[in-house]
Amino acid sequence: MKYELIRYPDTQLSVKLIEFTPTFTFKISSYEDLFILASIVEICKNYGDKIKSVTIPCMFGQRSDLRFSAGQSYDFKVICDFLNTLEIPNIKILDPHSPAALIGLKGSEIVESYNYVADSLAEIGYLNTVLVSPDAGAYKKVFKYADKLKLPVVAANKFRDLGGHITLSILGDVKDKVCLIVDDLLDGGYTFHLLGQKLKEQGAKKVYLYITHAYFNKGVDFSEYIDHFYCTDSVKEINDKKVTQFKI
Repeated sequence: MKYELIRYPDTQLSVKLIEFTPTFTFKISSYEDLFILASIVEICKNYGDKIKSVTIPCMFGQRSDLRFSAGQSYDFKVICDFLNTLEIPNIKILDPHSPAALIGLKGSEIVESYNYVADSLAEIGYLNTVLVSPDAGAYKKVFKYADKLKLPVVAANKFRDLGGHITLSILGDVKDKVCLIVDDLLDGGYTFHLLGQKLKEQGAKKVYLYITHAYFNKGVDFSEYIDHFYCTDSVKEINDKKVTQFKI
């Protein structure tokens, strides 16, 4: 899908469609991007063209998948409600942070991160390698991937107290193992830093991290315990020797 943005002096934004495709991938990283997508849909409807499917690499607002306080907006619901008004028959979401929250998004379909995890392992190798689930939310996905890849799984149990202090325990043997932590999203990375430290303390030979959506809001060098990162370009492009990035 090719289009041109027209920005007026009063901040009004308009979209001019140059090339139409019935299925396309669209990155949404702001509320402005949601408006652009809505504008594309409006243009297509006006000319009788039908959008069949849109793939959203990183679902915008997915970390606000609950109402944090009584007086605060439920942002993810607002976004899903808005997308529903566009009446797109099929919306594919890559590795969503909260799959259950997508129930309110009509026509939604989850695209798994399995192929990217397999690509990461193709570089790391399978010898003495284990997959690591960083918390309860990732257990089901990591166990499913491990079964396909014929690899053992080590589970981390994470507890956060009222003061925000994190306690981690590792359920499984990682001594002399190569560990690949698998998760969907990295913001600042502090929890992964603690997990990498714990794995190394228990004898892990190498610790790698695969995350689908890599924000790296505190930079790439936030932990000396993570030997290398693997991620997609769903959020942004990263040029760093410590990061291997897969193109979507």
